[in-house]
Amino acid sequence: MDKKITETWIITRERTPRLLKLGLILGLVFYGAFGLIDFLAMPSNFHVAWIIRFVILFPVILSFLFLLNLKPHIIISGYALVAATGIAQFGILFMISIANKGDYAYFGYYVGLILVMLWASFVFLFRFWSTVYFAFFSILAYNLIACFKQGLCFYGLDSFEFTNLLSNNFFLVSAAVLNGIGTYQLEKRSDENKLIQDELVKEKKQLEKAKEKAEESDRLKSAFLANMSHEIRTPMNGILGFADLLKTPMLTGEEQQQYIDIIKKSGEHMLIIINDLINISKIESGQMEVNYAHVNLNDQLTYLYDFFKIEAQQKGLKLTKTTDSNTKALIVNTDGEKLNAILTNLIKNAIKYTQSGSIQFGYTLIPGYIQFYVHDTGIGIPAEQQNLIFERFVQAEANKLKKYEGAGLGLAISKAYVEMLEGTIWLDSGIGEGTTFFFSIPRTDA
Repeated sequence: MDKKITETWIITRERTPRLLKLGLILGLVFYGAFGLIDFLAMPSNFHVAWIIRFVILFPVILSFLFLLNLKPHIIISGYALVAATGIAQFGILFMISIANKGDYAYFGYYVGLILVMLWASFVFLFRFWSTVYFAFFSILAYNLIACFKQGLCFYGLDSFEFTNLLSNNFFLVSAAVLNGIGTYQLEKRSDENKLIQDELVKEKKQLEKAKEKAEESDRLKSAFLANMSHEIRTPMNGILGFADLLKTPMLTGEEQQQYIDIIKKSGEHMLIIINDLINISKIESGQMEVNYAHVNLNDQLTYLYDFFKIEAQQKGLKLTKTTDSNTKALIVNTDGEKLNAILTNLIKNAIKYTQSGSIQFGYTLIPGYIQFYVHDTGIGIPAEQQNLIFERFVQAEANKLKKYEGAGLGLAISKAYVEMLEGTIWLDSGIGEGTTFFFSIPRTDA
C-alpha cells in the first residue's frame, strides 16, 4: 500500500482541542436532555435533580470549555476529563439516592452510569485501566447507595426489589466488561497504529535528510566539476605551452632546462589530480582494499621528513618530526601505503597553507592506539568550515582557499583511509593561529 494512503488510515487516540470540546458539548446535551425525564422519573424531587444538572454540572463543564480555548489546553485536558466524568457520575448517584421508592429513578437511573462509562471511554478516550477503575467505583458506589441509602441490601428484599437490583447489577457489570474489552482492543490497535505512525514520521524525516544530502552532494559535485576543469586546464596549459616554447630556435641551455622543469612540475601536478580522482572513485565504489603488513613507523616518518624537508626550506619553513624516543624501531601491523598517503596529504597541506613559521609532525603512544599529528602555523581554518573540511569536494566552495591549488579531495581521501584503518581523525584550528590535524589508529604490534 502506498505510504500516503497508509498514513491517511492511521487512527490514534490523541486528544485534540476539537475532540475535547465536542465531548463536553455532547455531555451537556445528553445531561440536559435527561432533565426532561426528571419530571416523570422523580416528580417529587425533580427540582433537586435540576439543581444538580443545571446549577452544578453545567457551569463546571462550561468552565472547562472556556479553559480549552487557552494555550495550555493539553495540560488541563486530563484534569478536565476526569473532573467532568466524576461530576457526571456523582450527579447520577446523588439523584438515585434522593429518589423515592416509587420513582422510576429509584431503579432506572443506573442507566446513566452506563452512559457515563461510554462517554468517558469512547468520547474522551480514557485508557483501558482508567475505564476499569471508573466502572468498578461506579458499580461499587451504586450498590453502597442502594444498600445504605435506600435500604436495598440483598437480604430482606421482596422478589421485585431483589430482581431489579440484581438485573441492574447484571447490566452494569456487563456494560463494564464490554466497555473494557472494547477499550482494550481500541487501545491496542491505537498503540500499534501509533508505532506505525512514528515509523512513518521517522522514515519521512530520513527521506527528507537523504534528499537534502543528495541535493547538497549534487551541488558540491557541480562546484567540484567546475573547479576541476580549472585544475586540469592549468597544468595542461603549462605542459602544452612550454612544450611549444621548446621548439623555439636558439634556446639557451638554461632556458631549455627551465621550460623542462615547468613541464615536469605541471605533469606531476596533473598526476596528483588523476591519482586523487582514481582514489576517490575507488572509495566511492567500495573497491579500495586494506593491505596489512609490517610497517616501521620511525623509518616511514624519517622518509617523509627527508621528502618534504627541501620543499619546506624553499618556503622558509622549519620542518620537524617527533617519534617515540624510547623505541628505535616501532613495528606495527597496518597498511603502510594508506598511512603514508594520510601523512603525505596532511604535511603537503600544511606546507601549502603556511607562509611562515614551522611545521611539526609525529606520533605519540596511548594505550591501544597510536596518535599522529601534523601541526602548522598557517592561515587556520574558520570554525564554520571545520565540520565540512573532510567532506568530498568542499574546497570548491571554500572561497578563502580559492587562491590555493587543489581539487579538494586530499582530506576526504585521508578521512576515508583513516576510517578504513579503524581510526578517527579530527582537527584543532583557529584563524591566524595555525592548524593541528590529529588521527589515531589501533596499535597492533607486529
